Amino acid sequence: MGGHFALSAAPKPLPNSKPLPNSKPLQLLKNCTEMSMDVSRLVFYHCDLGPTNILVDISTGSLDIIDWELAGYVPIEWVRTKFRISAGMDFNYGNEYSKKD
Repeated sequence: MGGHFALSAAPKPLPNSKPLPNSKPLQLLKNCTEMSMDVSRLVFYHCDLGPTNILVDISTGSLDIIDWELAGYVPIEWVRTKFRISAGMDFNYGNEYSKKD
């Protein structure tokens, strides 16, 4: 389970899927600024980036990043912590399971 994977064909879009209104990074930054938030140390971050959220179509070479529902402006220090605490970034898990009979 888990790990890297590649698509043999591009996934079809979900029916009736549309981007959320006002969800573009510049609009979110504008919204935060209008609420007088101090955004000087905030960066726009995916917040759930890992191998299972990166889709590669090997026939076209296209790369897609999915699962943006957690994305937003966060303190810059958060950017490096995701990979340290995410089970999805534990690439050694296979060794433990492969030893079981």
